[in-house]
Amino acid sequence: MTPQQSKIIEMLSDGRYHCPTKELYMKDDRTRFSELRDMGYGFDSPRCTLCIDHSSRVLMRKMIKKPEVKQEAKPRITLPPAFPQKVRQETPMFVLKT
Repeated sequence: MTPQQSKIIEMLSDGRYHCPTKELYMKDDRTRFSELRDMGYGFDSPRCTLCIDHSSRVLMRKMIKKPEVKQEAKPRITLPPAFPQKVRQETPMFVLKT
């Protein structure tokens, strides 16, 4: 994640609407939001009503979805099918010598 993307996530982590134009001062913030969407983040983006001085259609943003964290499955060790089940259960893993 780039520093700009981290800054956006940090700003939106409170669950409220923010005006990126007013609060970020970041070139190409729309591109950063698009990249974050590709990573699994979701945003609600209505027209900005927080500020009154926008001369164009600026969107305020609110994070509504975070990417799902995938847990890696632990690898299982299996014996080849050539070993009968009974041998697997009765064979000790190691032998202690006394």
